[in-house]
Amino acid sequence: MRDDIDVSTVFLGINHGWDGRVALYETMVFRSVHGEECWRYATHEEAEAGHKAAVEMVKGEIYG
Repeated sequence: MRDDIDVSTVFLGINHGWDGRVALYETMVFRSVHGEECWRYATHEEAEAGHKAAVEMVKGEIYG
């Protein structure tokens, strides 16, 4: 990937959900120019799928 875009998915260690939701994992896209985006997930499987989707989104931005 480019030096100015990073995709990170992590286990948060504690529930960051609200309104009864569970959020134990988080994917973030960091861009040096256009800010950041964040998605949270309840399960490891959701987090893996979310990470892959974020990477594909970034690839689309880079390679159009």
